Amino acid sequence: GVLYDETLYCMYYCGYDGVNLKIGYAIGQGVPGLVAYAGPDVNICSGTCTTLNGSASGGAPGYTYSWSPDDGSLSDTSDSNPTVCPDTTTTYTLTVTDSNGCTGTDQAIITVNLCDTSCTVTANAGPDDTVCSGDCAALNGSAAVGDGNYTYLWTPGEMTDQNPTVCPTATTTYILTVTDSNGCSNQDQVTVTVNQSQVTPDFDAVPTIGPAPLSVSFSNLSTGSILSCLWDFGDGDESTFKNPAHTYNNPGIYTVSLTVSDTCGSDSKDISVTVGEHVLDASDATLISEDGKTRIDLDAGDLGTDGWIVVNQNPKDTTGVMPGGYYQLGQTVIELAALLPKRN
Repeated sequence: GVLYDETLYCMYYCGYDGVNLKIGYAIGQGVPGLVAYAGPDVNICSGTCTTLNGSASGGAPGYTYSWSPDDGSLSDTSDSNPTVCPDTTTTYTLTVTDSNGCTGTDQAIITVNLCDTSCTVTANAGPDDTVCSGDCAALNGSAAVGDGNYTYLWTPGEMTDQNPTVCPTATTTYILTVTDSNGCSNQDQVTVTVNQSQVTPDFDAVPTIGPAPLSVSFSNLSTGSILSCLWDFGDGDESTFKNPAHTYNNPGIYTVSLTVSDTCGSDSKDISVTVGEHVLDASDATLISEDGKTRIDLDAGDLGTDGWIVVNQNPKDTTGVMPGGYYQLGQTVIELAALLPKRN
């Protein structure tokens, strides 16, 4: 076939110099050249058909295909993989044009043999298969009848083993061509479907903060065709229940992980659970808006030291109500009743 230098590219351009409209053609550097591939040469028996396996690479994607000669033996001259039924040995030329107008050509020779009536080679590419992304499959080719001296050709990949191993990254159809020593051949095809993992992990935990001992209920909200789930509570304990509960007896910040799996893989989600060393009774505390921050005024005896405590509250929200509950301050958990902000 014709292979352009892979460091070159071609482009058409037009311009106007004030008097004339100019149209030109330029060759430069930067992208791989366009490569046309007409597929392997094939031997067939008179009165039978085969498939041309055209393809292209490089250049600018958006290819168009044109086969010649247009003598009536082609099912479609613009199809990349047309069926051909030639009466005599024919050389088919494939011309590929990319979106920049660059072209590449290649040829495939279909040899027509005058096989006797006993020439009835059959090809069997084996059953379709399904694999997960990243896995491989073994193709199981076989042949029958003919003279018994078979050669095998698998495309794409130009594999000549009878039973090659393939590792497709996407669903692919492989075509097997079997030829005997008389030049008689036949084809069959097999599709290897590639599946991706379709699970999405998600869960909820109530509560996620509080004093020890803290009992937490977990709800599995994951989606997909889930075969198994594994909870890691972050303290050395695990569970395979769908919606488990767990008690944390010691203070700390624990990372809880849920891993869900299907036939093609797994995925995980993490959240944190905070268990306080002790709880400060701040039910009489007052919210104060000051310097653009919302603060809690606690009695010094509650903390053991004087000072302000800044909580996770919207600094602009100075008129709302801070809900009661537990709030984290380092390894300490403070308990607040619902508080109204105090205006200065």
